[in-house]
Amino acid sequence: MTGSVRLSRLLYELEQAGFQCDDLPPYRKLWQGAVERRFPAHQVNGVWHFFPKDVPKIGAAYGLRLKTNAPASRAAQSARTNTEGSTREVAA
Repeated sequence: MTGSVRLSRLLYELEQAGFQCDDLPPYRKLWQGAVERRFPAHQVNGVWHFFPKDVPKIGAAYGLRLKTNAPASRAAQSARTNTEGSTREVAA
């Protein structure tokens, strides 16, 4: 499967998405959550992976909150850039 990321990068991806990760369980518990299907994850050659688009679902599965001063998520920034970049003025 293309576009998936190793589970070991989950903490980084959650932080980049703006989640407060201070109370996140240790990696072993994250791995166990993947094995028990508590959040979207899959194995590639015996290694657990997730898709970055599922990070909000994973954060919700662990009850994480967004940081109050968090920068916009990459998805929101991408959507804003695509919208702003495609805007054209139409002559009246």
